[in-house]
Amino acid sequence: MSNTYRRAAEQAQLTGPLAVSIPEACKLTSLSRSRLYGEIRDGRLKPRKIGRRTVIPMTELSRWIAALPTT
Repeated sequence: MSNTYRRAAEQAQLTGPLAVSIPEACKLTSLSRSRLYGEIRDGRLKPRKIGRRTVIPMTELSRWIAALPTT
């Protein structure tokens, strides 16, 4: 393994995934699929498509959570 590839792999492990699938986003947020799709439908959460797969970038998920009202 080259040094460049090794460093990139180590950096990815430190920062986590760039995007997650809908089921993974449900687990991370403790929300149901219906609720998550409702947030997408209402334009509050913006997913991306990769072929037929729908993913949510972690930056978008973080932005959405930060925009939620505080209690």
